[in-house]
Amino acid sequence: MNRLHIILLLTIGTLLGSCDEDEPYVYRCEDGIVKYELFNDELNPQARLNKVGSSNVDYHIIQSDNELYQKLTVVFLRKKIDFKTKSLIVINFKTNPPVDVISQSVVADCNHNNLTVTAQLRYASIPVDAVNYVFAIVPKLPSGTSIKFISEYVK
Repeated sequence: MNRLHIILLLTIGTLLGSCDEDEPYVYRCEDGIVKYELFNDELNPQARLNKVGSSNVDYHIIQSDNELYQKLTVVFLRKKIDFKTKSLIVINFKTNPPVDVISQSVVADCNHNNLTVTAQLRYASIPVDAVNYVFAIVPKLPSGTSIKFISEYVK
C-alpha cells in the first residue's frame, strides 16, 4: 500500500508541476525579412484611424485590444489578434489621388531597433486628397521600436 501511495503522490506532483503558466513571450529580433500577417487577411482592409494627425506620414504600434478599439474604426474584425505575442503596425499617409496597396514587406534592422515597411502602391483615378493605410501584424515589438515607411508606386 505504501508503494501505491508513493506512486500516486509522484504522479499527482508531476501533473501539478506540468500545469505551470506559460512563460511570458520574449521578442527575439532577427535581421532581415520579418514574417507578418495581414490585418483582416487583406492588403486594403476596411479600417481607419479615429484621429489622423497633420503629418504626411505617421505610424502607430498597437499593443492591446483596448488600444485597437480606441485608435481604429474597423468595419468588421475577421480574426482576433493575440497581443501577448504580436503587435499591429498601422501606417497612415496622405496622397492625391488615393492608392491601393498591391504588396508589402517588413524588414528588421536589429542594431537600430527599426522595422522598414515597404509597400507597392497603385494610384486610383479619382483626383482627391486621401488618407491611405498599410497594416502589418508582426511579432510583439519592444518599446522604442521605430518604423520606416517606403512607398513604391507601380503602374
